[in-house]
Amino acid sequence: MKVEISLPEEAVAAIVAKMREEGLCVPAEGRTTPFSVEELVVETGVSETGVRRLVEAGTLKRIPGVGRVLVPVESLREWQRGGSK
Repeated sequence: MKVEISLPEEAVAAIVAKMREEGLCVPAEGRTTPFSVEELVVETGVSETGVRRLVEAGTLKRIPGVGRVLVPVESLREWQRGGSK
């Protein structure tokens, strides 16, 4: 069964923060597959618009030739370490 729920970006960020605080959600440290915009919103707490702006600015690298925005794990980790501004 698949259930989809639409929530405002702020609500998702608050839920993820609370889940991390309670130890119910952990960062995907060992992940090797690229992140979608939606996954980046959850992983970083940055809004969808903010994520798209980071990609457009080249701060987060995008996998070329793909119809949707996919960001390699290495690009996200570099940004999280402060390597890309």
